[in-house]
Amino acid sequence: MAAARAATLAAAPAGGTARQIAHRRLLQTQRAAAWHLDAAVVFDIDGVLVRGQQTIDEARGALRMLAGDNRLGLRIPFALLTNGGGVSEAAKAEQLSRKLDAQISADQIILAHSPMKALARTYADKHVLIAGGPGRQCAEIARSYGFANVSTPDDVVAWQPAAWPFMEL
Repeated sequence: MAAARAATLAAAPAGGTARQIAHRRLLQTQRAAAWHLDAAVVFDIDGVLVRGQQTIDEARGALRMLAGDNRLGLRIPFALLTNGGGVSEAAKAEQLSRKLDAQISADQIILAHSPMKALARTYADKHVLIAGGPGRQCAEIARSYGFANVSTPDDVVAWQPAAWPFMEL
């Protein structure tokens, strides 16, 4: 049953809702790491694993248990998600791996902008407006996903200052 579900999801188009993307990533992680259960866990990052710059003490233990440090020795796939962004999935995985003393891959991270990857194929050559985060970080992430023609609100104001006269460039 699980193999049929995995095959169906693997054959589905790359797009989909955040939930479908998360499930697809968990199945990919499950196959890649030879997980043993037909179950998975998704954690919110902010307030569940870390609070500000502080790691929540129980988070390390929970991730160790999922990695197989449990009485059955079973590994349980997991993904980490947040409504934050402004960094790549790889950078967030590296940051969390250090903070939580765990091995976390970019495929296990879902950021607010992660679903944009699925749109890159369709809109790669279209002009897109990317809003979010300070400076040009989100624009650079959009480019890394494959969007070629990216503008930010700052670009709009630089082109037409009357669009938002309250903004200082």
